[in-house]
Amino acid sequence: MNYNQDIFYDINRLSLKKKEALLREAKDKSIRWWVDSRDCAKLLYRQTVEMSFDEVMKKMPGALCVFIHRRGYENWEWYLETGFRTMTSPDYFLWIDTNQKEIDRLVKKYKLKVLG
Repeated sequence: MNYNQDIFYDINRLSLKKKEALLREAKDKSIRWWVDSRDCAKLLYRQTVEMSFDEVMKKMPGALCVFIHRRGYENWEWYLETGFRTMTSPDYFLWIDTNQKEIDRLVKKYKLKVLG
């Protein structure tokens, strides 16, 4: 079985406004989304937390954002993983999984470049 390398795109060069628009658009087309959090002083692992999308988006300024075309093995359902990590205490992680058919459109719309 062949493994297909994931493709990482640079969205951190986008303005805060464009990053927010991209994440909101990915969420609107998402298969699923959720928020995890970890307080390093109390826990070694992340826990899923109940938080509205608007609430977690308020934590995005200064966060490390990701846009990854997850490909995996040939028989996997490929998808877009996007979101961010705040790298604060507590640390918040936004995860958005979107159908792969949206990837090319979002890459073109936001003029994203492959990292590496």
